[in-house]
Amino acid sequence: MEETVQTFRPELQVDIKAKISALVSEVATSSTADRSKMSYCTDLDKSVLISNFEKRGWSQAGPDDDWNVYWAGTQTCRTLFSVDSGYRMNDNQTINHFPNHYELSRKDLLVKNIKRYRKELEREKDPLAERGDAPGKYIYLDFIPVTFVLPAGTVINHCKHG
Repeated sequence: MEETVQTFRPELQVDIKAKISALVSEVATSSTADRSKMSYCTDLDKSVLISNFEKRGWSQAGPDDDWNVYWAGTQTCRTLFSVDSGYRMNDNQTINHFPNHYELSRKDLLVKNIKRYRKELEREKDPLAERGDAPGKYIYLDFIPVTFVLPAGTVINHCKHG
């Protein structure tokens, strides 16, 4: 029996077993020599990072050298992704942040983006935006924790009255 992952929409089922099998096969057949060609760059002096990269046989590279993984602080990422830098990553490069990552990692911005996504799906009449029986409730998109949502004016009133 094929194992599948159930998604919001049944027509989007993915055969996860085949994907995992292919990935495991690829990793198993890659030689140690291939893995030792990996290089990393970091602007953070964290022993746990460096020891993990070295444990895998990866070599350290500078920011201007060829690297596969760049473990960077947020300011380095901003500089790297800025329009002025003109830098474009290659297909074999990855970084531990992505442009505007704070849009998901800050609770207030995460809620704002989820609400914007809901409205966009409603405009497109996407089935994911289907509402439930209770007012304001969504069937599939009702997953914002109550602790993330403050009633309007709560913060302002708190600041005024200390």
